Amino acid sequence: MGILLDPRTLRGIPSNRTAHEKITYYNRAGRVNGVLPFYMSLDLIRPKQNKAEGYIFSNGYRFVKRSIPKVIHNRSMTFTKLSREKLGFLRKKSTVFNGQTRYSKYRIHQLLDQNADIQSHLPYTVLFSKKNLEMMMGRFQHLFIKPTSGSLGIGVIKIERKDAGWLIHSRKNRTLKSSTKVYPALRKLIGKASYIIQKAIPLAKYKGKPFDIRVSVQRGAEGYWQVTGMVGKVAAKGMHVTNVAGGGKVIRCEELFAHAGLPVETTKKAISTLGVQIALHLGHKLSHLADIGLDIGVDGSGFPYFIEVNGRDLRYSFRNAKLYDNWYKTYENPILYAKYLYHKQEAHKKASIN
Repeated sequence: MGILLDPRTLRGIPSNRTAHEKITYYNRAGRVNGVLPFYMSLDLIRPKQNKAEGYIFSNGYRFVKRSIPKVIHNRSMTFTKLSREKLGFLRKKSTVFNGQTRYSKYRIHQLLDQNADIQSHLPYTVLFSKKNLEMMMGRFQHLFIKPTSGSLGIGVIKIERKDAGWLIHSRKNRTLKSSTKVYPALRKLIGKASYIIQKAIPLAKYKGKPFDIRVSVQRGAEGYWQVTGMVGKVAAKGMHVTNVAGGGKVIRCEELFAHAGLPVETTKKAISTLGVQIALHLGHKLSHLADIGLDIGVDGSGFPYFIEVNGRDLRYSFRNAKLYDNWYKTYENPILYAKYLYHKQEAHKKASIN
């Protein structure tokens, strides 16, 4: 199988400098399950030759040129026109799962809002505009202003109503503005970028700090969606985002739920059920989706809310929480799913011949 990485990550494989990608787990899972991972990057795809250059591991890493694999797990980001064209070429030649790794938050909200079972788990969300901001400020006391495309909590702004106006929390500072000054202040902060406005979820807290749950949901050996693991993320003191990159701390969800007075197993089950529901629905709407990280928040009663989906879950939250079995499984499941897809293709080919 092919594993498509960013060029910088691929170059770091021989020296084991692959940032958050635990390549040795792919190697181990491949060895255990009879699959040879071929590590590729879009800049080393040779369309005219129908080949790619990259690394395989066999008693050490070897740089080789191989035919395009029949099944590819995409772990890359495509920011340039050329990279998108090469990814399009790969999609025509093979089955690429998780071909898209970043989605518009508003598009995902719209897709999930079509499902009656999920609707009650979605915070009220609209596109950012002056009219929509005024409407949301009239209805809710706490709001998040988020970039429609982004990650790691970068660019997320919180605003909350106070007696003297609205307090605006950006990543670097806080300012108090009158109602009429909020829109100009936000527009100055976000510029012309596309943003959404979202009702803030009253998140349960751990020692006075809000937390949410990262849930890994993946397809595995039989092709079905399953929850591989879940782990809590607690916001840093005074912060409004839980992202670890923004100073958040990783803590096992059992400890968080118990501290918040929530029934541990019941809350975990509710989150798992919602996670699989979301994955099933998005899997029917988005082509070849198979490996996602969901951020799910719970309120003081344990009711789960969808926050966002990550098309390239970096998985290190499991490492930080020392949940090593779960961490390994997040790498093994894509190997197992690739094997499942390969055998499915071969069976279809034999049936066509017969």
